[in-house]
Amino acid sequence: MDIISFSKHILDHRIDRRKEHSVETIVYIAMAAVICGAESWGEIEAFGICKKDFFARQ
Repeated sequence: MDIISFSKHILDHRIDRRKEHSVETIVYIAMAAVICGAESWGEIEAFGICKKDFFARQ
């Protein structure tokens, strides 16, 4: 099972109106950021913003 398929089974407790990104997207970006050296949520966020165009193409 790939990580995206696995992450689709994660229960999302967020309020619907506050959901800007899917859980799958958050997990994917967080894992990519950590592999690239991110060590905090702030660094994961910065990575996601920096790579926004790349992730939009996927």
